Amino acid sequence: MLFTSGYNLDTSGGTLTQTKTENCTPVTNYSKIQIKRSNKANDPDDDNNLGVPNNLVNELIPGRFIRFDFNGKESQPYEIKSVGVNREDSTEIEIIIKDSFNDDVNIIYDRDGNVGNPPIPGHSHGYRFGVRISILEK
Repeated sequence: MLFTSGYNLDTSGGTLTQTKTENCTPVTNYSKIQIKRSNKANDPDDDNNLGVPNNLVNELIPGRFIRFDFNGKESQPYEIKSVGVNREDSTEIEIIIKDSFNDDVNIIYDRDGNVGNPPIPGHSHGYRFGVRISILEK
């Protein structure tokens, strides 16, 4: 999964965000994230693989929960309060949770606040992959 900033801009989508950023990535004491794409290890600039697939968007319903998974560690579940969807050129989404994130979301960052795994030299265009979201029922 890749995060973004400004998913609702009137452009071809928000800017890729690969560091800890309030209201873009999960940050302690904040309640909003913005997702640029969900399929891991695909190029977010590939027109065939942009955004979050509709079948996943349809699963993100207020009252359900999301949990972050990275390198065998899981955050606690967080209840979805609302979901915003931008289908202008791709499907990017904004998720607002009921309360705010706790320190457990820090599992997705390295010491320098970078999201996910380091880029693979010669692959992945410098994108940091490895973070996943699970959608859970009540």
